[in-house]
Amino acid sequence: RTLDINLFPAVAVAATYSNGNPVTIFQHPTARPNPNFRRISMFDSGGDSIYHGGFVQLTKRFSQNFQVQSSYTFSKVIDDNPDYTSVVVGGGDDSKVAQDTLRPNAERGLGNSDIRHRFVLSGVWDLAYAKSIKNSPVRMVLTGFQLSPIVTLQSGRFLSPTIGGNSDIQNDGNTRNDRPPFVGRNTFETPGYATIDLRVTRDFPVYREGVRLRMMFEAFNLFNRANFGNINPGVTSIISAQYNYNASTRVLTPNSTFGAPNDTFDPRILQLSAKITF
Repeated sequence: RTLDINLFPAVAVAATYSNGNPVTIFQHPTARPNPNFRRISMFDSGGDSIYHGGFVQLTKRFSQNFQVQSSYTFSKVIDDNPDYTSVVVGGGDDSKVAQDTLRPNAERGLGNSDIRHRFVLSGVWDLAYAKSIKNSPVRMVLTGFQLSPIVTLQSGRFLSPTIGGNSDIQNDGNTRNDRPPFVGRNTFETPGYATIDLRVTRDFPVYREGVRLRMMFEAFNLFNRANFGNINPGVTSIISAQYNYNASTRVLTPNSTFGAPNDTFDPRILQLSAKITF
């Protein structure tokens, strides 16, 4: 992880919310221990990450024309936000730095990759029942179909509420790592993820039994659900700025768009394809 060691410890400073309620914020003095430099980055290997998880998997092998495999995972990730890629000063990497780099262990909380619940189900179903239909035209139309669904359900990921307004509330030269007063890291749960993908195939005999034409119809995100992802520092599809801060007046103003989505994963995608098997 990356720490800025050219800072004096933060001190308490009086501020107010826009409704007039007082609040204490913590700011680093403007002076630097080494006045010849602004930020001095030190890299250390003191980051810590813990994962606990358990899962249940149920499988039905192929019989009676169908097979199913499903799994459920219950897990939790706790860390202090270690990130070895935080190397570019003044850019997107600034969001990966601890809020107070002199106290990096205070970042301990839910990990960016924490997904508490995840359920996945997939299967294959051969619709071979039409073989018993005596009506030849109907049997020909309904024979040879296969359904293959994939269902994915998972709980929401967590993001850290931030301070907008491009003001450096901590006075540390970094505007991308600021959180509201007394708000921990990754304390806001975003909406969950749910999608169903479906493949429908049908085989047609082309030449004897060894050569067949397979037609495939595939639907990704079949029900066109809006799923919000990319819950990572500096890259998020949920507006994370909970307050805007005015440095001259020391006033924190609520951001009415906090928590609103601004991007999604792919919408419903449909595609057709064909292949020859022999």
